[in-house]
Amino acid sequence: MSQNRPVENDIALELMPGAEGEGGENVLPPAPTWLSKRGGLIYGALTRIFEERGLATRDDGFMLGILASRIEEIETATAVIEAEGTTYETRGFDGAVIRRPRPEVAQRNDALRHAQSLLSEFGMSPSARSRMQGLAMLNMSPVATETDEKNADEA
Repeated sequence: MSQNRPVENDIALELMPGAEGEGGENVLPPAPTWLSKRGGLIYGALTRIFEERGLATRDDGFMLGILASRIEEIETATAVIEAEGTTYETRGFDGAVIRRPRPEVAQRNDALRHAQSLLSEFGMSPSARSRMQGLAMLNMSPVATETDEKNADEA
């Protein structure tokens, strides 16, 4: 969501063209051009985090762009909600005051759900990490090693 309104954030993000891998090769591509400036800043921060943890490859740049865009939408909607509240007042046909939920509340909830889903797909949730650790433990177990050795002998 590209808004002209800057969002205050206590985390200083640097604009990054893409994460640099060993030897200086560009592992993750530059931020997609359709991202706003703030989205590009978020993308840069995400590429650093995901690169450090080995959770993303060059092929994941588009998905990281979507995640950056959703995080920006969360920030923007949250700023409006904090400034204006979760509801607004309007008048019905009879002149009675009606309190309605701000559309930004639903927009933020949708963006939060989507961002959480994307973070899980990248292994950035507690349950995703525990699944990954469980798989790693399976690969290290004696049963897995014996099975792997049998399969290697048969090949």
